[in-house]
Amino acid sequence: MAVLIAAERFGLLAGEERRGHMSKVEEYIISIPDYPKPGIIFRDITSVLRDADGLRLAVDEMTQCIGDIQFDAIVGLESRGFLFGMPMAYNLHKAFIPVRKRGKLPRETAHISYDLEYGSAEIEVHKEDITPGMRVVVVDDLSKGHREALKGGRLYVGSVADRAFLDDVFSREPIEAVIHFAAFSLVGESMQVPEQYFRNNVTAGLTLIETMLAHKVPYLVFSSTAATFGEPEYVPIDEAHPQNPTNPYGESKLIVEKMLKWCDLAHGLKFCALRYFNVAGAWHDGSIGEDHRPESHLIPLILQVAQGKREQLSLFGTDYPTKDGTCIRDYIHVTDLAQAHILALDYLMKGGDNNIFNLGNGVGFTVQEVIDVARSVTGHPIPARIAPRRAGDPAQLIASSEKAMKVLGWQPKYNDLPTIVASAWAWHKSHPHGFEEV
Repeated sequence: MAVLIAAERFGLLAGEERRGHMSKVEEYIISIPDYPKPGIIFRDITSVLRDADGLRLAVDEMTQCIGDIQFDAIVGLESRGFLFGMPMAYNLHKAFIPVRKRGKLPRETAHISYDLEYGSAEIEVHKEDITPGMRVVVVDDLSKGHREALKGGRLYVGSVADRAFLDDVFSREPIEAVIHFAAFSLVGESMQVPEQYFRNNVTAGLTLIETMLAHKVPYLVFSSTAATFGEPEYVPIDEAHPQNPTNPYGESKLIVEKMLKWCDLAHGLKFCALRYFNVAGAWHDGSIGEDHRPESHLIPLILQVAQGKREQLSLFGTDYPTKDGTCIRDYIHVTDLAQAHILALDYLMKGGDNNIFNLGNGVGFTVQEVIDVARSVTGHPIPARIAPRRAGDPAQLIASSEKAMKVLGWQPKYNDLPTIVASAWAWHKSHPHGFEEV
């Protein structure tokens, strides 16, 4: 994480080379000699705060001094850092991280002692507030996504199929690696309009790869799918399982996997392909969840019935060779999935070989079992009607994720079905209309 420090000492943020910008602000500061002890000149900034023009000038000038510095959060030291760091963070739409005196923060902290002109002090910060990481640049055409779901990073609105647009983004930003999520992903729809899926998933994917090669970006984490396997020959499904997709969506993802292999042989493009099984759940604080329009994922559809948005759920097939006749799927919590991407990228950038990993929990649940858990979590009867099978739906998909655990050190933390459904329900209750962008 790149952070900007809103310093305890007023004016430090500007830097010596830019102190001229702060000269007008300093006119509002009162200097008090011999306080808190002889020989110390105390700079009293309360005189800045009490003057509306002085306060606005201070915040504006300090913000202007940042210039084009790229950062993720403003860190403010108690207490003057709070006074000016907070409005700066608000104006710049950045996170604000408070640094407090020792003993004031409730969770695990990192602390340091330092000397002052007139004594010593100890300060601390929550360890979880500042974490190592990378600056994130997001490319999204927002045809399926939501601007409100972006909680950090810089957003460029455009399509990965647009080479000129991508060249502009890659020229503006010092991109070191790419995580490629963009795709059409509806199995049923892919059976109806396969050409759209190959155009969007394959052709646009190739455009992104070509752009990476042109700009010498060497690392790619690719969002693939368990749909590349088709009807399983055995379960749990490991990475060596034959790939024979039963729908164009799975086929389109498999084609990109093959393109990546050949681009590595020709150009040294390093990649990890992550084959997701059924992703579900919501972010732990309820701020991000599933909002597809139209909705196609099972758990949100079930919860929409509990919300009163649907009268009933459709059970697509009850004659599969499973214990209750409904399809079996392996559900992975979205938080665990996100962590896998971070680990995969770290693996590549530390010299790891090209690799493919299945991501699931290793446990399958029938559609009926998911409905039963949702009934328990929501307290709603959730009526369901039997409907014909959907074309392209395998009877069961269960992952073996042992390879990801061994090679990446990945350990799912939210892998039980009640937790997954409960987190999704919390999102739906707090966002009954989904993301409400204007």
